[in-house]
Parts: sequence; C-alpha cells; structure tokens
Amino acid sequence: MSLLQAVILGIVQGLTEFLPISSQAHLFLVPYLFGWTYQGLDFDIALHWGTLLAVLLVFGKDYLRYLRALFIRGEEGRTERRLGGLLVLATIPAAVAGLFAKDLAESQFRNPLIMVVTLSVFAVLLWLADRYLQKSARAELSAGKSLAIGVAQAIAIIPGVADAAFFLPDEAGPDGITRLTAFVENRSQSPEAAFGDTLLVTLAQGHPRGRPMTPQLVAEADLDVALAFYRDRFADLGDFTFFFVGNVDPAVLRPLVETWLGGLPSAGRKETWRDIGMRPPTGIVRKVVRRGLEPKARTQFVFTGPFTDSREHRHAMRSMRDALQIRLREVLREDMGGVYGVGVGASSSIIPDTTFQVTIGFGADPARLDELVEAVVAEIRALQTAGPSDSVLQKVKESQRRSLETSMRENRYWLGQLVAAQRYGTDPRNLLSYEELISALSADDIRRAAQLYIRLDNYVQVTLMPEAPSP
Repeated sequence: MSLLQAVILGIVQGLTEFLPISSQAHLFLVPYLFGWTYQGLDFDIALHWGTLLAVLLVFGKDYLRYLRALFIRGEEGRTERRLGGLLVLATIPAAVAGLFAKDLAESQFRNPLIMVVTLSVFAVLLWLADRYLQKSARAELSAGKSLAIGVAQAIAIIPGVADAAFFLPDEAGPDGITRLTAFVENRSQSPEAAFGDTLLVTLAQGHPRGRPMTPQLVAEADLDVALAFYRDRFADLGDFTFFFVGNVDPAVLRPLVETWLGGLPSAGRKETWRDIGMRPPTGIVRKVVRRGLEPKARTQFVFTGPFTDSREHRHAMRSMRDALQIRLREVLREDMGGVYGVGVGASSSIIPDTTFQVTIGFGADPARLDELVEAVVAEIRALQTAGPSDSVLQKVKESQRRSLETSMRENRYWLGQLVAAQRYGTDPRNLLSYEELISALSADDIRRAAQLYIRLDNYVQVTLMPEAPSP
C-alpha cells in the first residue's frame, strides 16, 4: 500500500465515520473499486482509532467526568453518574459482538455483494426515515435507548450497516435535556454561580421570570412546546426590521432583498412588548453569600431608578461611569493595591418603564473587603460633591474621542447605533454630531449625574465570601 492510498483511505474514514453511513464498507469498497490490494483489518482498526481520538479530543473531558462520577456517592454528580452508567451499558453489546463475531467480520462479512446490499438497504431506510417519520425534539436518554444504541453498534459490525440510521427518527439531536441538566448541576457547585443567582433573584424580587437556572427549572422545560413556540415566532416576519451597513450598493442589494426578504412568511401580525411586572427593590438591600473555601471575596452594587431619557442624559450617565471607573481604578488598585480590577457599568431602558441601572463590582481579599467598600463610597460622595478633577474630565473626553474614532470605522458600531435610533425613536443623523456632546461635557454634568444615578439610600449589594472553615 502506497502513502497516497493510505491518505485517501484516511480521508474516506474521516468523512464517513461521522455520517449515518458505514465507514467500514467504504474502507473495503474503495480499494476494491480502484483495484488496490485490500489493506487488511489491522489497518482499518488503526483508522478507527484515529477517528476515536478525534472524538476523545472533543468529548474526552465529558467522558472522564461521567466515568469518574461512577465512583462518587450521594447527590453530587448524580446526572454524570447516570450518564456514565448508560455509556458503559451502551458499550456492552458491541463488545460482546466483537468478541464472538471476530472471525465472521474478518471473512464472510468481507464480501462486496453483502456490502452493496446492506448499503442499498440502509440508504432506502435513511431516505424513508428522513421523508416520512417525524423527528422528535425530545431526546432524553434512558437505559433502554442506551442498550438499543449498543445493539445497533453490534449489528454495525456487518459492513454496510449504518448504526446511526437506527436512531434518526427519534434521536435527531443530542440528549439536550440531560446535557443541560448536567451542566446546570455542575454550575450550581460554583461559588460565582451562587453569587450571580442571588443577585438575579434579589433584583427580580422573586419574580418567576427572574428564576436562576436549576435542574428543577430544566425539568419543567418541554422541548416540543419550545419548538412550537419557535416555529410560531418565525412563521410571521411581517413586522421585522432589517438593517444593512457596510460597502453596500443599493442597486445590487435591492433585488436580493426583494427575492430573499420579500419572500419571507408574513401573516400581518403587529406585535409589541408586554409588561410582566418585574421590578427591582427599593431602599437598601444587602445579602451575603458564603460559598467556596478559597480566600477570595467579591461584591456588586446595583443602583436603579427612574430615568429621563434623552441623548444628553444618556451621555452624562455614561460619562459619569467613565469618570468613576478611572477614579476607582486609581484608588483601589494603584493607591491601595486591593484589587486587580474594578468594573463600573451604566445603562438605561425605555421598556417597560424608562429606568437606569448603574453597577459597581470588584473582587478582593475577604479581610480587606470592608476597607475597599468604604473607599468606594468615599469616591462616590466626592464625585457627587465636587465632581471630577480637570485631569479626570480630560481623560474621560480623550477616551470617548478615541473610542468614537475607532468605532466609526467598524460596521458593528453603525449597526448598533442605527438599531438604537430606531428603538428609541431618535434621529440617526445625531450620530454625526456626537463630538459636540463630548466637547460640551463639563465636570458639573458628571457631578449632577452622580447625584441622580448613584443614590446611597437605594441600592442592592450582594457579597460573596468564603465559607467558614469546619471546626
């Protein structure tokens, strides 16, 4: 066998192994059709080892997690333990068939006529399944299905039999619910996840739409209902708005839009948002989450309230955010050496109410957290009282000008701004005068914004601390 033949056979194996067709039959028929000497079963096995390696590179960590869970007792890793058991169960039929049918696989099954017949039969089965059998959106793995997969693998020892064909009608996708449940259970072990979930629930005040992702919530999901919802949403695109940015020739674009967008389904529905009644709490709400053993802490402030929406107010709030970000980085990281980084965010919304949200968050040594929080509050009060220094104000303006200069060269900036203009009902030509806002920005604008949007009598603070060591 030449090197070229080996490369061709490797390509054949790589292409056919992951399709619902028999890779083994193709490894035999390709040399047969080209008049090559059959490479032998040992070479075929080596090729299968190659595709097995590819599978392990992608899914190896998952498999190890499932198998490791077999040796863990208790609730921890329950989903992984179940999947590990099903994985072992699925390998048994193929292992037994390989042990007892080895001689047949090396002799009688290496018959071109058998392969042609099996390939033809399963090609028809695949076509019938794809055309006439409805694929289910649900793909929950059970012991029976796992054993059936193993039996199909065992039957696939006959070249030309496509084991995947047995499962196309009902197993069109991965075991999504089971995999999602495993992911959520693993996530629940993370201190950061507990911190984020607590913040979410607190801001939503226990609203059903603000529930964190849990195995119980996943169990409530009905994939058939979800698929029906998806199909209903995209069955009517009549009130969609499409934006195009970039080096576009309208004369070239127009017929494409008429053909591909003009032909999209439209039922004439006019849809709008609905207020679900989820609001953040008022007053001061503090919560402490104790999870994990590592000596690290994290805290997040969230300030919310009503907002008077305008271009000038949005810019003043963003500028206040930039000024506070600069000062907190200088004080907490450079002067106090207490954090690696600190994040300040600011955003506004007009649906369902016109509101704002300002966030301040950082991680630190638990022993220094109170000291750093006091420094944050001191900087907020200083910004509200005196406003930013001239140097900070200039840094804010310079940063905004650099960002504008860079952004205006990028299509995604124009796309985002056009979408925002349509959403807020503003004139998109205002984009061309943003420099005027930057030039007119004053320290007093930032001071007033700090007074309006960072109220120290109305915020949520969630803090993550390590668990107390066991006695």
